[in-house]
Amino acid sequence: MRRVMLCLMAVCLPTTSALAADPRCGDAPVTYEKIGPLIDTEDKARQLASIYLAAIPDLAQNLLLNAEMRDGAWIVRAKPPVRRGFVQLGGNAEVELCKSNGRVLRLVAGR
Repeated sequence: MRRVMLCLMAVCLPTTSALAADPRCGDAPVTYEKIGPLIDTEDKARQLASIYLAAIPDLAQNLLLNAEMRDGAWIVRAKPPVRRGFVQLGGNAEVELCKSNGRVLRLVAGR
């Protein structure tokens, strides 16, 4: 005879994610013209990330931006376009933005 044990455990999950608990996401929103304070769509996340990436002098300006929502923050990955089998120089970048107020949590850019 095989014994089966059923264990029940009370698991307490936090009501907010780690990024939502970040104090920078609780600050007053950063408002940009034409974007607004709440970054609620992929398009707005890409627009805001492009503003920050444009300020980096050695980074290519025609990067392809891909936005993805994860734990209350947008992660926007930027990479140079491939043309005729050659990758344009200028590096990749990644920007992590609070959805609630548009603050930058992390920006990484490389050549």
